[in-house]
Amino acid sequence: MTSEWLVVVVVAAAASVGVVVGDVAPDATGWGPYEVVGSDYQYETRVRPNVLVDRATDLWGRLYRPADVSNLQDLPVVVIMHGNTGTCAKSILHNTTSLGLSCLYTERGKCPPGFEVVQSYIGYAYLAEPLASWGFVVVSINANRGITCGVGVAGDPSLNLARGRLTLRTLEMLYGWSSGYQETPTSIGADLYGKLALDNVGLVGHSRSGEGMRAAIAMYDESNSIWRQLVPGLRITGVFELAGSDGQSRGVYDAKGLPWVGLVCGCDGDDLELRDIHPYDRMIQTPHEQSDFFKAVYLVNGANHNYLNTEWKLSDSIACRGSADRIFRATDAASTAMRTVVLNAFLAFFRSTLAPTPNATLLQNFSPLYDTPASVAAVTVVSKSYVPSLARDDVLDVEGFLSPTGFSQQGQPEGLQGSVQTNHSRIFNSVGSYRHDQIFTSNLITWDTQGGFYEDSWAPLGESINASAFQALSFRLCQADDDVLNTAETTDFSIELRDGAGQLLGFPVRLSDVALVQGAFAPFSSYFLPSTTRTLGLNPTLQTIIVPFSWFGAAPPTSVRSLRLVFDEGTSGAVWLASIRFVRGLDLPTNMPSPHAQRETLIAPAATEDDLPPSLLPSRPPLSSSYSTY
Repeated sequence: MTSEWLVVVVVAAAASVGVVVGDVAPDATGWGPYEVVGSDYQYETRVRPNVLVDRATDLWGRLYRPADVSNLQDLPVVVIMHGNTGTCAKSILHNTTSLGLSCLYTERGKCPPGFEVVQSYIGYAYLAEPLASWGFVVVSINANRGITCGVGVAGDPSLNLARGRLTLRTLEMLYGWSSGYQETPTSIGADLYGKLALDNVGLVGHSRSGEGMRAAIAMYDESNSIWRQLVPGLRITGVFELAGSDGQSRGVYDAKGLPWVGLVCGCDGDDLELRDIHPYDRMIQTPHEQSDFFKAVYLVNGANHNYLNTEWKLSDSIACRGSADRIFRATDAASTAMRTVVLNAFLAFFRSTLAPTPNATLLQNFSPLYDTPASVAAVTVVSKSYVPSLARDDVLDVEGFLSPTGFSQQGQPEGLQGSVQTNHSRIFNSVGSYRHDQIFTSNLITWDTQGGFYEDSWAPLGESINASAFQALSFRLCQADDDVLNTAETTDFSIELRDGAGQLLGFPVRLSDVALVQGAFAPFSSYFLPSTTRTLGLNPTLQTIIVPFSWFGAAPPTSVRSLRLVFDEGTSGAVWLASIRFVRGLDLPTNMPSPHAQRETLIAPAATEDDLPPSLLPSRPPLSSSYSTY
């Protein structure tokens, strides 16, 4: 165990007291049975070589727990780390510490006169306290010293690997407390000896710390890892990312072999290209896992990046462009609506995966087969990407569009009728900027007259594949960024399965009866990169479409040859199609789908620049190049 000198700090305690697909997922936002307290631990500031060798860092954070742990044991642990921002702020907006302009605290541990320390680590209390009320211990790490807004090092320019190592150092500390090698600080208010289940640990990373958490898993899993000696028996059992970053460090980091959710903000003015979806793109490419753990993207339309943390009080985005309607106001310092949506997803994930008594029905919140609960649907539309399992026997991949345009992955000619055209490519938008991970190939399908079809075949006519071991057809889809062809706000067509003889299996299913597929979107303007926001274009973003075989009016087919999309609604359109597969392991809803209904109200209408006061237009003092929160 690494020895630490404790700085005693005590913090006051806190007490706890869309559209229709078919069935509605249960609301997860309620409080649990336990009163909750939160208190800080803080050890001396010093160089910790296992974190960074060239500068001092802190071992400091806030721990949330049930108030009385005397009769509790094996409490699951969730560790949260904030993203990157200025560590010093000036009170100039709404009398709040909102505008990070200095990184002095990062290096020297103090702020310039007139500035205050940005306490990013307390900005997730709205998530941590409700989760602790369900019998969790939640630790929110303070990464300000040496890391947040800090200068990068070779191989780690954004210090995301350092974030991963600080997470592991924190878990080493918790192991010391729980195993008795180190005393629990008196500031915590309870002895945690024998209380923590470090074989049941969840990780939460916001922004740069999303990649940091995936890196922490990789560093622990290395064959010669020192962390295995320092934290023996550690087992990460789930990762939840809040607008997590990707591709900023040496190496590629994923969350293989465990449940993973990436919460994505559709109006993110910091991660302008939504690179937080890339880990999902990579992880689902090839079924490879030994257990049936799900992966999901939970894309919150109209959400920004900064309001995920209540201490980040300057919106990174002014408004939204494209199909998304913002659920924040740039004139405010927070968004209660956003927090409601995020809290539901956060609690649904951990209460269904890590809880002492998991509530598996809460996983319905991430399945496209279920509508979001009323508390979420009243705020915004959530677009979902989802795979119930990546175990080899639970997925049958039939099309990844790896063959040249015109042919299926199995070498069969694409069936095209009418004006339909295709293009196998990485997803791009109207200005030629690529979206989704580079490993990922999709098919751009366009049509300019009604009545044609596209057909993807997996065997020669007269032959077929057997899909009877599976429950449903699954594919990913989004509108292309094409205002000429996509004249309607949403896309609709008929989905058909065809057998080995080319005959229709059952009957067609309308896309609009199982999913709401809207246009591309992006932030209207970013505070961080105001001059380049619009030149990057919109973000065509795939969502998962799942159609159980029973919805086609057919049994799981022993003979299926092709998927046909019939463009019988509207005169033109353009979509990206990807990842056609058959899946099982689904929790199927009781009801058949009902047609989608548009939301009647919005939290805030989409704004144009003319609607905004001059004080909110993109004009700010020059910032350090390290400032961006991403």
